[in-house]
Amino acid sequence: MAKIFYDNYLTDENTKLISQLDINVMTEQRKIIKILIRPEFQNMDQINKQNFYKILEIALNSEKTKLNGIFDSMSFGYVGEVLDKRTLLKNIKLIIYDD
Repeated sequence: MAKIFYDNYLTDENTKLISQLDINVMTEQRKIIKILIRPEFQNMDQINKQNFYKILEIALNSEKTKLNGIFDSMSFGYVGEVLDKRTLLKNIKLIIYDD
């Protein structure tokens, strides 16, 4: 899941679209999710969509320290460090499953 945000996997086009967006500003966070995650999710088969959902659920139910490990070891293409990781994961879930 985190690889979708990882700057080594971003296309030049996506880098341009998100490079000035701040992941901690809610409207910008939603844009980042819609640019990076929604298209990837829509291209997944049903089994991978279900697995992605399970991963989100596990992450949302895990301790804060475990969430830090997902984000702290990678370089991302957006502005800022994710301050509220749980809210980001909730927003990912909302946007790809409910929008």
